[in-house]
Amino acid sequence: MKINSGALLAFLFVMAGCNDSENDLEQRAHLGDVAAQFELAQCYIHGDGVARDAEQAVKWWQEAAEQGHAKAQYSLGVAYQHGDGVTKDVEKAVQWFQKSAEQDIPQAQFNLARCYYEGLGVPKDVVQAVQWYQKAAEKGHLFAQCNLGLCYLHGEGVERDGLKAVEWLEKAAGQGDALAQNELGRCYIKGGDSISKNSALAFQWFQKSAEQGNADGQAYLAMCYHFGEGTEVDMEKAITWYQKAAQQDNVSALMNLAGYYRDRDQKAMFNCLKKAAELGDSEASLMLGLCYFDGRGVKADLEKAAYWMKKSAAQGNEYAKELLNKKPFSMFF
Repeated sequence: MKINSGALLAFLFVMAGCNDSENDLEQRAHLGDVAAQFELAQCYIHGDGVARDAEQAVKWWQEAAEQGHAKAQYSLGVAYQHGDGVTKDVEKAVQWFQKSAEQDIPQAQFNLARCYYEGLGVPKDVVQAVQWYQKAAEKGHLFAQCNLGLCYLHGEGVERDGLKAVEWLEKAAGQGDALAQNELGRCYIKGGDSISKNSALAFQWFQKSAEQGNADGQAYLAMCYHFGEGTEVDMEKAITWYQKAAQQDNVSALMNLAGYYRDRDQKAMFNCLKKAAELGDSEASLMLGLCYFDGRGVKADLEKAAYWMKKSAAQGNEYAKELLNKKPFSMFF
């Protein structure tokens, strides 16, 4: 399942305290003022009034975090996660995310959820991931809402529930998340799991996702124009969006373009298949092999035909396996 990784920036909490006298702020920090310690760390990490110094930032986050400052705990966790100003240590990152998450910091809850989901610094536990996604999502965290929706959609860590999936995806999509918009479009284009098929709504969400540059959204929008799903058939627009998605290495778009070009421009068809095959698509590898065999869009080359068919067969394509057992391909093995 593709999840939203979010913008894992270490330092989302920009404070106004850097306008204070640097010496005064540092003096208060040394005296144990937890707010001053956090503000001083922010100054160092952003280079605000002082030279940027990640190690000094970590030092003061540590001081504030040990006094229970929730945002410092989160920032310290991200520093450990990425090794910025401190030796990378994902297990320590999880420990600080946990402390911050327990104080209801949604960014920490989201990061902790991802650690559980991916098994980073902690044993993989999708049930725990869902619980923390839920907490962050309820506070309006955009990426948590999207990922929670995907968990409900695929039944990961929670019982599959199409309506709850749509509910959370709509919250994230409404906040402008391109992945959520595309996934919501897919829910409506297919229907099922208590979700009513609605091609017009699907088209609208694909369009929003595509316009933000999401390659899957662009490919689905192209298919809507191609096959008249939720809109009128418009091949010119379909090709435009297929091409945008193909430029981002979207295999579905490349394959649909290859099909479009088959009787129009065999060289263009060949180029699309070659790119899709190089991206690891077994069907593209098979069709590329057949292009080399028949000389479609490229000079015939039996050895290259066999190479790509063998590649397709290794990827599990049964028809490629069948062809390789027949002449003339069997002579290569």
